[in-house]
Amino acid sequence: MPTRITSESRLRSAMQRLLNGKALFTDGTLSKKNLYTEAQVSRATMNREKEVLAEWDSFVGSVRTPHPSDTTSREVQTDKVALRDATRALRETREQLSAAIMLIASLHRDNDDLRRRVHSRNATGIVPIGRRTDQELVSDVVNGRDAGTG
Repeated sequence: MPTRITSESRLRSAMQRLLNGKALFTDGTLSKKNLYTEAQVSRATMNREKEVLAEWDSFVGSVRTPHPSDTTSREVQTDKVALRDATRALRETREQLSAAIMLIASLHRDNDDLRRRVHSRNATGIVPIGRRTDQELVSDVVNGRDAGTG
């Protein structure tokens, strides 16, 4: 009979540690496997302690404590979503940068062309420049047309 008291007290002590979140020998998940592992008794010994198991079931019931790997899995999924969003934003930024580079290059060519025209004519000559909106220039660059021609 002393063995039964020792097993029962070990199981009750383990139950308290698990319920209080202070497990010593397990990951703290509220499961029967962790109960007998935490109590350092066999599964068969735990199953013989009907009163302890009834208490355990009343405390734990159908409540499922998430396993640490479940939490990690959720964190990984959250990180994957954040990474996907960041990658999408980076791709959009690169596309905008590419369009800006093409526009700057086109404007640089236009500027060089205008300088050549000014130097090839006399200093008082008027250089005709067709007026175009910024939107037209950007549209030409995005569509692959030379923004310098108009």
